[in-house]
Amino acid sequence: MIVSTPHFERMILMSHNDCIRKSIDLKDKNITFDHLFCEELVIKGRKSKVYHAKLSYQPEECKECKKENTKHSIVKNGFMLSKIKWISHTRYPTYLFLRKQRFLCRQCGASFLAESLEFEKHCFIARRVKQSVLFELTDATSFKDIAKRHAISSTTVIRTMRQAGNERRNQFKTLPETLCFDEFTSTKNKKGKYSFIYSNASSHKIIDILIDNFSRTIRDHFLRYPLKERLKVKAIVVDMNAGYFKRVKELFPNASVVIDRFHLVQLINRALNVTRIKTMNTYRTASPAAAKDYRKLKRYWKLFLKESNDLDYQTYHYHRLFKKVITETEIMDYLLSLNNS
Repeated sequence: MIVSTPHFERMILMSHNDCIRKSIDLKDKNITFDHLFCEELVIKGRKSKVYHAKLSYQPEECKECKKENTKHSIVKNGFMLSKIKWISHTRYPTYLFLRKQRFLCRQCGASFLAESLEFEKHCFIARRVKQSVLFELTDATSFKDIAKRHAISSTTVIRTMRQAGNERRNQFKTLPETLCFDEFTSTKNKKGKYSFIYSNASSHKIIDILIDNFSRTIRDHFLRYPLKERLKVKAIVVDMNAGYFKRVKELFPNASVVIDRFHLVQLINRALNVTRIKTMNTYRTASPAAAKDYRKLKRYWKLFLKESNDLDYQTYHYHRLFKKVITETEIMDYLLSLNNS
């Protein structure tokens, strides 16, 4: 026979609340559930899952006068029921009927409600619903389909998208000490083919993207930053675009221009390929011997781009164009001897 004790009942209740929180992915431990925590109701004409819970805790200070809760200066003063839209489960719209604790401050007489990180103040849609909406917005999905899956309106989807965009909008307050400038091919429009992007060179975090890479657009954009912040920039990594050098001197007086090593390697590779092709075309004649050299320069183009220390000088392989066993270093010695200039 098992004897029920208050401690045993508390353990059962704790396990009960933890299991429910895990099942619906709720992290706030201040939210506890009733014994009959879930039921099915018809809400807005749809069969829905409804969870009944309570949000209560002991506040540290008053939200209005900011005075600490000492000697029971803040007391509990009833509940207020809120209907919170939660993440849908098993394709059913899910709601959290939450009884929020109301508090009364005896020092200033103000009344305020318990708050949770699971949802914003004065908002009846959980943060997880908004996060799920933003995640689905990355796919090619219509607002109507996203709204249907989350049991919300299309207007709410659009408002969530705009709110997230405003929160991530550039405030033009600070700049890092090192920046990276670059452009990338974007959709063709009236303004141009390329868009401008700049990021933090240390953290590689993208700061902002401009619709085009015109000098006037870039200049007007960076002039929105205070001069004090632009003077803090010490180095800017750019590609071979000559226009960047002029812009950097004008917008960032204390910054040094550093050419990206990727573009330097790319420039060297292109120069080697141009020289090889130019030499190769001189052997494109009717002479059988010259035609063989033409095919050799065309066949072993990868060896020109290989670092000299990485060329194999020990392993011998048979190569059909040379009709003998030969190493990579010997192949390169022969190909380089073909360029007389």
